[in-house]
Amino acid sequence: MTVLVGIALNILVLAIGFVYLHSKFERRTRPEALLQEVAREVNSIIVELNQTTDRNIGLIEERIETLKGLLEKVDKRLALMRREWEQYDSTTQVYTNLRQAASGGRITPFAQGQGEASPQRREAPDQIPEQQPRKRGSRPATGASAASAAKTAQQNRDEIRKQVIGLHRKGIATNIIANRVGSTLGEVELIIALHEKKA
Repeated sequence: MTVLVGIALNILVLAIGFVYLHSKFERRTRPEALLQEVAREVNSIIVELNQTTDRNIGLIEERIETLKGLLEKVDKRLALMRREWEQYDSTTQVYTNLRQAASGGRITPFAQGQGEASPQRREAPDQIPEQQPRKRGSRPATGASAASAAKTAQQNRDEIRKQVIGLHRKGIATNIIANRVGSTLGEVELIIALHEKKA
């Protein structure tokens, strides 16, 4: 009799446990619950993607602004170099004319199609020989004296170029180099740019 009661109790406990587990399993496997869980995960992924996208867009915009600033600086440098290169060409033409005067005995115009140098162009003090006032009754400079003046000016330019390159290799800023050698900032930058282009 007690064995039958024990078996009945066991069967009853098993039945209750089965019903409980079955109902719980059904609740967890219902389509609505699964859809809600999937929707929560998808929403969290979307929020995370939006945050990452906003952060990346902010970084890209910052880089674009930096790039615009750098391009503006490059444009200014190029314009400065273009002006200095035109000035350098003009100065080179002057020295060429002085050499021709020394060899041929006559001075040609400063540049092709130009009768005189433009007043807007600045010449570096070391690039044009300083004109000494003529004494009364003295003759104008001959071809030999013009050649020696051109040679001296060329030596001065070469010396300045060596000083600029040497100081630049030591890591000194271009404005300090310009003050030390007594030249303009544009000429110093042009000398450095030409040297780096040759290297």
